[in-house]
Amino acid sequence: MNGEIVEVDTSITYLDINYTINYIDEKSTGSLYFTSPINMTFMEENFFEMFKIFWRDTTYRENKLNHTLLNFVVDKYDLDQQTINFTMTFDEPYRLGLLIKKSDKIYIEVKDGFDYSGMYLEEQTNRT
Repeated sequence: MNGEIVEVDTSITYLDINYTINYIDEKSTGSLYFTSPINMTFMEENFFEMFKIFWRDTTYRENKLNHTLLNFVVDKYDLDQQTINFTMTFDEPYRLGLLIKKSDKIYIEVKDGFDYSGMYLEEQTNRT
């Protein structure tokens, strides 16, 4: 084994926060839902720096292409501190239908190397 041995700090309670796309409808609106409350101020300031947003069609296995949306707008950072509503625009409107039928897929991924520690609420980071 190479490298420095890292010991787990047992005084820290770790919190896993996951997110999922709740829904996408025929009006191109959708919702991103987090499993625990998050710092929405941080999200408002860093959303587009934190997330890479793209879609893949049914030919991804052959061409390995990630497609960009024409536009992606965050409509609301909800007061529940767990929901972000959005609207997206495709360059070809029929793509939305394929996405809703689950042929194509939308991805909202945290960018590699992004420091997302600011999304935790103060009370979440001070647990012991």
